Amino acid sequence: MDTDEAINTRRAIKKFDNTHKMTPQQVNSLMDLAIRSPTSYNQQNWRFITVTEQSVKDQISKAARGQPQPSDGSLVVILC
Repeated sequence: MDTDEAINTRRAIKKFDNTHKMTPQQVNSLMDLAIRSPTSYNQQNWRFITVTEQSVKDQISKAARGQPQPSDGSLVVILC
């Protein structure tokens, strides 16, 4: 299943291939989809932080009560 299909069918992915790395083009495509998400009154008052550095992803995993997804995923997107 590709990312577009996962988003459009609202599937939750719980296990990631920790050897897979997203290409910059894939990250840009994903962020383009995220930016198109609806907001109240179309304010679009969000900010996205993308994290690929493993040590930071490990810290996020620890802060997320030890969930493995942030550590195992190729990319972590933080929505602010």
